[in-house]
Amino acid sequence: MSTEEWVLDSVIGFNALLILGNWGVLHARFSAAPRNGRNSHYSFAPPFLAGVAASCAMLIHPRPGVYRFCWVPLALDPSIGFSLVYAALRKTVPWFRLGRKR
Repeated sequence: MSTEEWVLDSVIGFNALLILGNWGVLHARFSAAPRNGRNSHYSFAPPFLAGVAASCAMLIHPRPGVYRFCWVPLALDPSIGFSLVYAALRKTVPWFRLGRKR
């Protein structure tokens, strides 16, 4: 195993942990906050960064066949999906402006 493979495997593994952390944030937000009666804020690990970085590392990985699964981190990263839904709602629904007074 070459140094390049070790580095790319480390990038993929670290970003997989960030994606798992994003899911943990979602779980904590939607399960613990309603029980506590608080409306606390939450934030993802660097948005878009984990899924995109892991996908790029999989695309340039020298091991054959790894590039076929470069779509998996993009599909599993919840920050990408929620950011895209939020952007679409801000563009299409006029009253969906968080942080602005109506």
